[in-house]
Amino acid sequence: MAPEVRRSNDQEQWLLGGRRVTQVIVDPASVRLQAWTLDGAVDVRLGAPFELELSTGRLQLDPEAPAQLGPILALISMPLHSLTAYRTGALLVQFAGVITLRVEPHPAFEAWEVCGSGEFSELSYLAAPGGGSPWG
Repeated sequence: MAPEVRRSNDQEQWLLGGRRVTQVIVDPASVRLQAWTLDGAVDVRLGAPFELELSTGRLQLDPEAPAQLGPILALISMPLHSLTAYRTGALLVQFAGVITLRVEPHPAFEAWEVCGSGEFSELSYLAAPGGGSPWG
């Protein structure tokens, strides 16, 4: 199933067809979620505090505080429903069920980045410091 993109003046939404998160990577300054298959890959890098909403409630997580990032591991093998980039510089990632991840722009640095390959080769966004359209 090829990805579908819905565009408007305020947002761009990619329907990801339930591709599963295959890796969660934590480094000293960011968290990365990867979903890849032989057809293509999606890579989401979070470099600013973000909100993770699970069925048990909302958590505020910070990539620079790795000891608190344990809940992000719940996303491994989770189907990705959609990824929405907003003109304000926010990003919303929706997973199967009620799980969502949201990151707002950071005033001083790039809060998040999304890139794709293969069938997702047109998927490319970067949240500029202070907000604004991540698609240019």
